[in-house]
Amino acid sequence: MISIAMATYNGECYVREQLDSILVQTICNWELIVCDDGSTDNTLSILQTYAKNDSRIKIYQNERNLGFKRNFEKAISLCNGEYIALCDQDDIWYPNHLEILLNQIGDNSLSIGNSDIVDADNTYLNKRMSDTDHVHFIPKDYRKLLYREFFYSNPFQGASMLLKKDFAQKCIPIPNEVHYHDTWISTCACLDQGLAYTYTSITRYRQHEKNITINNHREKGVSRLDRYISYFSKIMKTICKTHRSTTDRFAMAECLKNRFMKPCEDFNKICAFLDNAKTQKLKISDIKLLWDNMTYITTTNSKRDFLRLWFLWSHMHPVKLNK
Repeated sequence: MISIAMATYNGECYVREQLDSILVQTICNWELIVCDDGSTDNTLSILQTYAKNDSRIKIYQNERNLGFKRNFEKAISLCNGEYIALCDQDDIWYPNHLEILLNQIGDNSLSIGNSDIVDADNTYLNKRMSDTDHVHFIPKDYRKLLYREFFYSNPFQGASMLLKKDFAQKCIPIPNEVHYHDTWISTCACLDQGLAYTYTSITRYRQHEKNITINNHREKGVSRLDRYISYFSKIMKTICKTHRSTTDRFAMAECLKNRFMKPCEDFNKICAFLDNAKTQKLKISDIKLLWDNMTYITTTNSKRDFLRLWFLWSHMHPVKLNK
């Protein structure tokens, strides 16, 4: 059985479409665990109506507002299935969403699909998640994705993930230092049994003004200069612990060390880089580490992007190069 973990909060405008898309999945052996985080609109009433008509739907109401990360964590902990699919309240699943994820997971800890980006009215915006987050290829050695996770950003959407239950239990609790649950889950998978990814779109990812997560995908009406500024800012904030709304990669590395006792060689190299950076004593070998792995970090224009990344790093964290 597949458990579907859904977190809801004031989602009355869109939650019906998401629930309807779950009901028509090609795989029928599922349970839907919904944790409502204290909605003040009609979300809970809508959920209860669906639950009355389908015994596979179970509704839990939080006594206090937990926030989207902790709410997802609670939903995951209540799941009973061998596999756990994460679900946002405002997206729409294609009928084969669960089938595709289940068929490709194999021996991996995590299965992830692509998404078509739509607006509030469910109109396709002619771009996919893989386009906006530059997921141009997934290396055969999934551990190489750690460079992307630590030195650029997480390219994977939580609402298009399927986790094995034993792996999900390793992921929770989610550390306080990690702002987004999908960043933590995908990084953990790289240190566990890996992840499987498909460019096939399995979700209609809705973009609207009330998205709980930060919308980084709107480009309409944004000047080229603003896009470049945003690009530089994104690199800066994901590498350096200077922005409270993003994950502290330094702290995340320490959390992963404690959670996974035998990390891989690439992770050890990344941790050594971060340790040296914290003490402002980067070595030439640290710079070479970034240079050699820029293809995995940005996936495009690797050498040019290295100069951009290093320029920002050296200005945010003045370091002494030691031989």
